[in-house]
Amino acid sequence: MESVSLSPVKILREIGVSGDSYVADFGCGPGVFALPAATLTDGVVYAIDIRQDVLAHCMREASHENIDNIVPRHANLERDRGSELDSESVDFVIMRKVISQNENKGRLFREAHRVLKESGTLLVIGWVDGSPVGLAQEDLVSPESMRSLARGADFRDPRGIILNVHHFGIVFSK
Repeated sequence: MESVSLSPVKILREIGVSGDSYVADFGCGPGVFALPAATLTDGVVYAIDIRQDVLAHCMREASHENIDNIVPRHANLERDRGSELDSESVDFVIMRKVISQNENKGRLFREAHRVLKESGTLLVIGWVDGSPVGLAQEDLVSPESMRSLARGADFRDPRGIILNVHHFGIVFSK
């Protein structure tokens, strides 16, 4: 039987997070990817979320684990320049299950493109259609829709990565 849980460290290593990478975790939640990313890089990890409570949780966990390279950002990613990051300032953007929670999905992809360096990488993770956990059917965003949204923001070279039975992952290049 395939695993239901995600392995953030394995996924982050697979896409190349290491050394002095700068990472932006869009919709970071409690830090499922931000915390592991911070252990893989000496660069900065921007933990970005609209909810103060999950940012606070992420930072408590970072403190508990003696992680000091996470910068929390309370931000609305559906606004123009919503991350408040400088243009071309990060190597990786992670969007884990955040697309389904936002109405202006295209704006998230455009913001990711704006903040990524020229050789940057975007990782999008979503729920698999028919998964017994996660979102209601009408809230799911298919891999095909994700690819279309990414193309609309000038991303290229999509490649799928294997995650588990409930999640799909797509990696895009800027």
